[in-house]
Amino acid sequence: MDTFGHAKLISPWQLLLTVVVGIITCILILCLQIRYRPGLRKIPGPWLASHVSFADCAMIPKVYGVGSGFWKSDFHLPFDIKAPSGMVPTVFSVRDEKTHRSIRRPIANAYALSTLKELEPMNDACSAVITRKCEEKVGQSIDLGKWLHWYAFDVITSITFSNTLGMMECERDVDNIIGAIQGRLVYNSVVGQATYLHKFLFGNEVSLKLLSLIPALESSKDEEELIDEGVMLSHSSSNIFVGSDTTAASLRAAVYYLCRTSTAHRLFLAGELSDPVTFSEAQAMLYLQAVIKEALRMHQAVGLSLERLVPRGGAEVGGVWSEGGTVVGMNPWVSARDEETYGKDAYTFRPERWLEANEDKLKLMERNFLAFGAGARTCLSKNVSILEMSKLLPQLYRRFDFELTDPTKEWTLHDYWSVSQTGLICTIKRRHNSSTS
Repeated sequence: MDTFGHAKLISPWQLLLTVVVGIITCILILCLQIRYRPGLRKIPGPWLASHVSFADCAMIPKVYGVGSGFWKSDFHLPFDIKAPSGMVPTVFSVRDEKTHRSIRRPIANAYALSTLKELEPMNDACSAVITRKCEEKVGQSIDLGKWLHWYAFDVITSITFSNTLGMMECERDVDNIIGAIQGRLVYNSVVGQATYLHKFLFGNEVSLKLLSLIPALESSKDEEELIDEGVMLSHSSSNIFVGSDTTAASLRAAVYYLCRTSTAHRLFLAGELSDPVTFSEAQAMLYLQAVIKEALRMHQAVGLSLERLVPRGGAEVGGVWSEGGTVVGMNPWVSARDEETYGKDAYTFRPERWLEANEDKLKLMERNFLAFGAGARTCLSKNVSILEMSKLLPQLYRRFDFELTDPTKEWTLHDYWSVSQTGLICTIKRRHNSSTS
């Protein structure tokens, strides 16, 4: 107030100073939190104890195991799908275990290993396209990361809808749908920390666009013959949102690390193979499977903590007592680099570790492997992703060598829940000792 009792207006400079001081204060609080939070967790208070990130792999079965009682947190709320009838949870986003079982049970068979053989023709058709495109581009430097993403998207849409957008044929992100999905993942990772904003901000044009790819919804006139649109959209969107982006990231990781390990790709190409490579043949290629496993370990598709809620009554997690409702979780990148599990060279790409391990060590490595989640919430599309990788990698490497155009340049990682990569720029060279039968 001035001497006459009138309120003074805040000048732009005062406002700017307030904002700057506020930002600096937040940074200082964050630094103090990182430095002292382990001790502060013991002090009562909802904010200090509301989220606990643990690094003890021994806690994985307790938190993520079947029947653990640790439900998914509200972070997953933005992964619900907007259908014409309203918001619909997906098999990935649903929080409670009972509802999860009811959603998962009717479709689980479609993702079982025993049914993968039926999906091979769709995979082979897409594999033929990317192989032909690579043949056309021999000697050229291309953004192979984009091609692998287009491949993963075409495969998953073919499996899900018996139809594709033809991204590989068009050599582009058709309708910017991949860009929209990645934008949605950015949104989910941010709003997942403040889910009360979701109902005000949410607008999911991607899920509604997917409806046009479902032939049954376009052609059938008998509503009684149709599965509820929301249920259908829930299942199909789970495939597209989670399956395409994460599988593409895993494929890029495999190629990138094979480029960095000059002889690795030659070691799993011994022997004769069908053309196209069958899944059963690929499963028998032990070094190939070790390469896939190691690529998944080195580059976890998910880069944020896998959040769970402590059950009512509380629980001790990682040596810290947490009240019921506390959010706890482990980042898959942390478990993947646990030296007690994977050895002193846990930060090194070395597929041989999966072949050298004895039975007990292998069980430990598998138990602490969170590339596809764990327990009852293991990713439903896990087998489909393994199918895609197992069939495509030998199919490409039997014909081509991929070399980083600039080996001195690292790729760039983008962590927005899923960890995407850019900068996988490769020169394609034809191999002259390809193995076919």
